[in-house]
Amino acid sequence: MSRLLAAIALVLSMFLVAVAGSNDGRKNKSGVHTSITIENAEDVELVETLTDHTNPVWTAIFSPDGKLLASCGQDGRVLVRDVDSLSHSRQMGSFPDWIVGLAFSPDGQYLAYGGATGFSGTFGSIGLWNIAADSLERIMTGHEGGCWSLDFQESTGLLVSGSFDQMVMLWDPLTGAQLNTLYGHTAQILSVDFNSVQNLIASSGVDYTVLLWDSQTGFPVRTLSGHTGNVGYVKFSPDGLTVASSADDGTVRLWNVSDGSPIWSRAAGQGWVNCVNFSPDGTLLLTCGHDGSVALRDAATGLQLKRLSGHTTSVIRGAFNPSGTLLATASWDNTVRLWGIKIDSDSDGVTDGVDNCPFIPNVSQADADTDSVGDVCDNCPSVYNPEQVDTDGDSIGDACEYVCGDANHDATVDISDAVYLIAYIFSGGSAPSPLLAGDANCDAAVDISDVVYLIAYIFSGGVAPCAGCYMTQALPFSMLLCLEPRSRFRTSAYVGVY
Repeated sequence: MSRLLAAIALVLSMFLVAVAGSNDGRKNKSGVHTSITIENAEDVELVETLTDHTNPVWTAIFSPDGKLLASCGQDGRVLVRDVDSLSHSRQMGSFPDWIVGLAFSPDGQYLAYGGATGFSGTFGSIGLWNIAADSLERIMTGHEGGCWSLDFQESTGLLVSGSFDQMVMLWDPLTGAQLNTLYGHTAQILSVDFNSVQNLIASSGVDYTVLLWDSQTGFPVRTLSGHTGNVGYVKFSPDGLTVASSADDGTVRLWNVSDGSPIWSRAAGQGWVNCVNFSPDGTLLLTCGHDGSVALRDAATGLQLKRLSGHTTSVIRGAFNPSGTLLATASWDNTVRLWGIKIDSDSDGVTDGVDNCPFIPNVSQADADTDSVGDVCDNCPSVYNPEQVDTDGDSIGDACEYVCGDANHDATVDISDAVYLIAYIFSGGSAPSPLLAGDANCDAAVDISDVVYLIAYIFSGGVAPCAGCYMTQALPFSMLLCLEPRSRFRTSAYVGVY
């Protein structure tokens, strides 16, 4: 007994020394954000109306990681906002005249933009803005008319542009070199889009046609005919198998890429249909019109699922964020509107935005550890662990895999763990992680009795931490699972999983 008391005195003295030179080591923990795959558009609501532009807005797009929203318009400015703090915008790039074309590079480091005139009155010049440096990287010249549309190829980072000079041009944006010029349109080009899956480029314009090009050779592959008006926008589906087009003949059409055959054609609003765009999973199709209409459609059939009201005049462009939960629309009413899309991916009656486990049905939304991750999705449902860290990838969270008694998480049970527990219990020190790693005597509490238990184990040959869990009847079953000792540890402490 005297040896045990001496050990306790030693631990207390070590604790006092440690406290004298220590600070509170507790840290704040951030929540978990999960991606959402669109399956059913249950509802859509207006989230924000952005009024930074002073003239009609032509384009609004999200960055590849969904963190930034960029827009441009007739005030000659490119504005970029953090999606999480929409109230503040930064200007990145400008023209003396309209900016219409806008595209993020695949890595999100650059913004390419073009418009009615260009830099210093040079028609068709394209600006490349370095977002991190907040500076103009370079100017690319070659077009002889306004550059109306831009897009990057996801796989190579090459840039394609379409212009009023009736030419499609391919660029290396890192060097500014013009790689190829594609001839085939007989009137102004209004839209271009890359198909990275099949190395194709689509272009459309005032000649009422959609042209498909081989992006590697620059040769035309086929012409899609059927529209009876200017084809203002063209967009490939995410899988690259179809391409959608919209025109001022009042229709939106879907085509097979493989042979150019039409799949369906739908009237979409009163007058011009200015844009068409796919949701990230390809199931929804966005259309926007000159009458101020915005609609979500079933991409397979073209049938309208939802109509969005709010813009007061022509809506020119619309885009989804990468997760499909936000939609941005740009309008001649000088605004960009941001819409939230409510999705219920698991059809459990709880929309993904508030579902604590959006891909597995869980009507009850049970969350025993209150970490906002539903029990059916939680890799450690009994311990608060919003980060869901799982270092070894075995689907059991690190918060549930621990060495019992290893309070300071250094993979060893020794005197430093007793000191750590004393600091936690009496001085507000950092808690063991997980907390029950410090519950050496298995009484479902971390207190001074665990310190005494550890000291007895370390100095007097007492029972190893958690070794008696099987005999403890007062604990819930999920806390009574003790595995074999891990041989790599110096002690015979048990590994707990709960």
